[in-house]
Amino acid sequence: MNWDSQLVTFFNQALAHPLLDVLMVCVTAGAMPLSALGPLILMLAGKRREGLALLATFVLSTLLAVGLQLVVMRPRPADVRVVLSAPAFPSFPSGHAAAVFGGAVLVFFVWRRAGAAALLGAFLVALSRLYLGQHYPSDLLGGAVLGASVATAIYCRWFPPARAKPR
Repeated sequence: MNWDSQLVTFFNQALAHPLLDVLMVCVTAGAMPLSALGPLILMLAGKRREGLALLATFVLSTLLAVGLQLVVMRPRPADVRVVLSAPAFPSFPSGHAAAVFGGAVLVFFVWRRAGAAALLGAFLVALSRLYLGQHYPSDLLGGAVLGASVATAIYCRWFPPARAKPR
């Protein structure tokens, strides 16, 4: 058994508890709807550019993750304790991880304190996907790197550094 499978087994079976089951299902199920509120709240608060950048990060991260899933076609973990039915899409990279880490990294670039909290939330979402047996750790890592890369590209494009004035 490789490290990916060992970690899924540990989180999904060795740590199994009915209260954790409920908590992790809530975290996983709430991740995307709560993430969708972020751009809307920012735009309503007059932070149009930040809201659109966050929306673009979520959409692009998710689309790229789904595209890669269809190319890689990695099966989801087998022999797991079923708490939540597995999605029909393949496993690598995690779309949840791509979206939430992309959003969290973008928020971190713009607002450090809020971004630190968002990164903690993204980590919790990734942990929930592992606990529920939906993904291998490498799926989550791949999704996180993909999302962070998209966020970095969008941040650099939409929030260019101030140029020094000629002397």
